[in-house]
Amino acid sequence: MTTHPNPNVFQMEVEPTSIIETLAHHTERDPDRVALTILRDGEAIESESTFGDLHAGMMRVARGLAQLTGPGARVLLLLPTSAEFVCTFYGCLASGRVAVPAYHPQQVRKVAQWAKLHAIADNCGATLIVAPATSVETIETLRATQQLFTGCRLVTYEALVDAGAHDTSALPRMPAPDDLAFLQYTSGSTGTPKGVMITHGNIIDNQRSIARLMRHDRDTRMLSWLPLYHDMGLSMPLQLASIGLSVVLMSPVAFVQQPGRWLRAISAHRATTSGGPNFAYALAAAALDGSDDAGRLDLSSWRVAFCGAEPIQRQTVTDFIDAACPHGFAPGSFYPCYGMAEATLIVSGVPYGEGAHYLDVDNVKLAAGIVEPVQPGAANAKSLVSCGGTAPGTEIRIAGPDGRAVADPNGVGEIWVRGGAIGVGYYGNPDATRSTFGAHVDDEPGARPFLRTGDLGAIVDGRLYVTGRVKDMLIVRGRNLYPQDIEACVQDAVPALRRGCGAAVSVQADGEEKLVIIQEVGRTARRTLDLDATLRAMVVAIGEDFGVTPHAIVLVEPATIEKTSSGKIARALCRRAYLQGELRAVASWTDGPHAMAAGAARDGAGASTVVEVETRSEPMLIEREIADRIVRIVAERLKIAETQVSRTAAWVEMGFDSVSALQFSLKVQHTIGLTFDAAVLWDCSNVEQLAAHLARMHGAADALRSSDAPAAAAAHAHSAPIVGDADASPSREQLAALSDAQAEALLLKALQR
Repeated sequence: MTTHPNPNVFQMEVEPTSIIETLAHHTERDPDRVALTILRDGEAIESESTFGDLHAGMMRVARGLAQLTGPGARVLLLLPTSAEFVCTFYGCLASGRVAVPAYHPQQVRKVAQWAKLHAIADNCGATLIVAPATSVETIETLRATQQLFTGCRLVTYEALVDAGAHDTSALPRMPAPDDLAFLQYTSGSTGTPKGVMITHGNIIDNQRSIARLMRHDRDTRMLSWLPLYHDMGLSMPLQLASIGLSVVLMSPVAFVQQPGRWLRAISAHRATTSGGPNFAYALAAAALDGSDDAGRLDLSSWRVAFCGAEPIQRQTVTDFIDAACPHGFAPGSFYPCYGMAEATLIVSGVPYGEGAHYLDVDNVKLAAGIVEPVQPGAANAKSLVSCGGTAPGTEIRIAGPDGRAVADPNGVGEIWVRGGAIGVGYYGNPDATRSTFGAHVDDEPGARPFLRTGDLGAIVDGRLYVTGRVKDMLIVRGRNLYPQDIEACVQDAVPALRRGCGAAVSVQADGEEKLVIIQEVGRTARRTLDLDATLRAMVVAIGEDFGVTPHAIVLVEPATIEKTSSGKIARALCRRAYLQGELRAVASWTDGPHAMAAGAARDGAGASTVVEVETRSEPMLIEREIADRIVRIVAERLKIAETQVSRTAAWVEMGFDSVSALQFSLKVQHTIGLTFDAAVLWDCSNVEQLAAHLARMHGAADALRSSDAPAAAAAHAHSAPIVGDADASPSREQLAALSDAQAEALLLKALQR
């Protein structure tokens, strides 16, 4: 083995086969060094465990499992963030059992969520559940009343340890690299639970990659609020065991109730690596803004602020960096990365210390599958955040629909991945395993298969950019549209809409694909929001940015948008809920004279909660606003002030010829959202005549659904912070007032469904 120049970097004479072997090595080397710290409510230290403590706890659990289960048994872990969870997870791996970390609700009445957990237990054939004592009565009640978990034995951590208390035997053998270690369940976008099979060899490979990318060694201190059932959160105890570093954990609930606790803990414990999804940094930036104790924060120790698990927004990154830098945070420490449960965790990451890298591209070309860089602020520009280069030992291929590598070096295609960290498939689901884990390229017959990620992306100058999802791409009137772009568009137009909580989907209507928007409204906003103006502003914004008119818009209750286990919008589930009339709507809008049928929402009692907003017939107002928009286009083209544009001068007098008239008509159509022949410009020879014609074209109701209010809202949106105002997301006071169960429910919506 090559000697590493840094003596703190973990090395063994023989290549380890599992983290059980590496944990034993660290315990032998430094048994009394504190490895794990648990914080009570994210503040005070609740417990500290040394490497020796964790190893001893692992052995006690392994012996208990040997008494209660057979080799290879699947064990469902429902323990909270604690040393007990870590020891139980290690104990499963050490004893040859398969750990199945999972979320479980706190209340018995959440039957639907308990049913999802039962589906996981049923799918993997779990025979044992390890749960906290506070949940035992609830689970027993569900057994009796709902017939859930009837095939599983239920024990607490204490009972599990007691079961093996008199067994002093050693472990039968160290796990082999190909042995199954744990199942990482993900609901995905279809709602069917799928357990990714991760081997001991997968873990070793991926943890080594993380350590190299983030330059982890024994002196690294990781800190996390992420739930341990999530792949990103589970990486903390995996890094602890494989690298020999120390970890500080706080509960997800503590973070949700007060996001500032995360930053205070980093400062107090001098954490060097910590992170979370995009939304966590949005909350952190808001917590820093106006915080009473912000002046006492010292974030200078934070060297790797990893960000992944959901699309990374440039605005969030810049907002966070601007807020954190005055407290010692270095911009180069921000660490965008890309990964997924199917690859154990990490697939790519930026070079250490480089920070976030942005690329502005032509959004129209992007829709056509080409990444064409443009200058920041250019027309149709969209900003992408790089997820860095490929992790060591991993290969990324950008593949076209035909399975061949995309020929254009800047071409967009599906991201395919292969390497030693790729899981071996979905447990008990050979069909899904073949379709996802068995991708082969035409020019490499017989080669090791790739993992089809389902993500669209491109590699430019060695950097990976994720641009969307294969299955999410919308084709409306022949145009390829990214739902993320449409969702961001309406959320920018109306600050009261909850960011990251909307879905743009397509449905069949009148024989063609049409656009439907489903969007959450902030809790406080519901009491004061002008729903009519909000819906109109959304229609106008989509028309201006994408040149299409949505078929329907449904505003729904907060925390009701479906999400996957990695925090992504589950658009397939949202679409199904719309078609089946299951949305919990507060208002809706439909294009044309027909009221929504399939999209009509019903609450839990089955009564419709839709407030149909009918378009007002205001021909003169509509005509005037169309004229105003045409004037803006003319002024932009002629590079003059709007006040200098004559509304009665002929197009020819303003310098329009046949070619420029065609370009101008297309711009007007794109802005107004109506389709007409360019020849109309010669029949309607000036601004006033064209505006009057367009207002009459399909009637005032179909010409333009807008008013002065949405225009003001749209203007305000450009200056709104990423987290939004009190209507867009919970305030600091609202978060702090949440009960534990409410906070967990909120986090579940943001991180896992």
